[in-house]
Amino acid sequence: DGVVTRDEFMEYYADVGASIDGDEYFELMIRNAWHIAGGEGEAANSSNRRVLCKFKDGTEELVLILNDLGLGDDEKKIMAQLKKE
Repeated sequence: DGVVTRDEFMEYYADVGASIDGDEYFELMIRNAWHIAGGEGEAANSSNRRVLCKFKDGTEELVLILNDLGLGDDEKKIMAQLKKE
């Protein structure tokens, strides 16, 4: 039906988690698969898009896009999402 219930989610990841050696790696896998920003150390998200933003005052900053799903390489979509966040 295209809908994942909480119980189905928990059952699936309980099985997946049993085959992963460490909590940090499991957290990283979940964060990257679902594009959940955050995490620390080995568990820090590494899948969300980051863009180098150049500001009017001449400064630059590498910015993490929190909700990057479906943006692809479309600069207009990326800019619109950055403005939302």
